[in-house]
Amino acid sequence: MGTKYSPAELRAHRDQWWQHCQSHPEEPFSPALDVRFKAVIRTAEVHRYRLLASYTNPYKEAHSGWKSQIFIPKFVPIDAMEYDVYEKQLDGITYHLLEYASNEKVYPGEHVEVVQSIDKVFFIEYEVNDKVFCRLHENPHIVWRFFTDNAPVLEGQRSLSDLQEF
Repeated sequence: MGTKYSPAELRAHRDQWWQHCQSHPEEPFSPALDVRFKAVIRTAEVHRYRLLASYTNPYKEAHSGWKSQIFIPKFVPIDAMEYDVYEKQLDGITYHLLEYASNEKVYPGEHVEVVQSIDKVFFIEYEVNDKVFCRLHENPHIVWRFFTDNAPVLEGQRSLSDLQEF
């Protein structure tokens, strides 16, 4: 089978998808965490970033709480206010495991900050210095798991290279 489609085939597929979405509004969109970063401090020697993550409940039922797990490679300096921090091995790589749980109810369609921004009490900051930058060729990832009481576990990862501008 080939991997190339004509423009007409792509348009037909798009139209079929939109028709399916309109005729099945009860099906939630794929849940995911939106993981991004914000620069906090940038000097010639070190860049400090704040990890940001948010979630929107796509289901028809409310979640009565959630828990997040963020895995950051152990060689990356971190500051994690209010998080439980452990050391964990994944696929032979040592990570900082940062956990946080909330009893906050998340209603259908509601948006919550899983890793808080600057004005909140809990946050995760990490540094990229010369030593960390030299290890980016190893393609390290930040990995996450997000748990709720009535939905599948959300898992994902993003390259540390994508979460910095050193």
